[in-house]
Amino acid sequence: MQDQLIVMAANFPLHKGLPSSFCKDHLPPREHKMVLEDEEGVEFDAVYIGNRTGLSGGWRGFSMHHDLEDGDSLVFELAEPDRFKIYIFK
Repeated sequence: MQDQLIVMAANFPLHKGLPSSFCKDHLPPREHKMVLEDEEGVEFDAVYIGNRTGLSGGWRGFSMHHDLEDGDSLVFELAEPDRFKIYIFK
């Protein structure tokens, strides 16, 4: 399971880039729909963009809902092929 975790700083409110090595190993090279789930079980629809190795089309809503700021840390757990559980540390 540890290879399915990403620890990152919270930034880029419109697009969340992910490590390319993680994306290559665990996510498809094309665009597809994903669900972002927070610690409370609240879900946000997002789009993973394979050629940009990042999340868009829903990341901004997740970020704003949780009032993410520079300095916050995030742990992304790839719980399913199309679902990230995201843990926030402020």
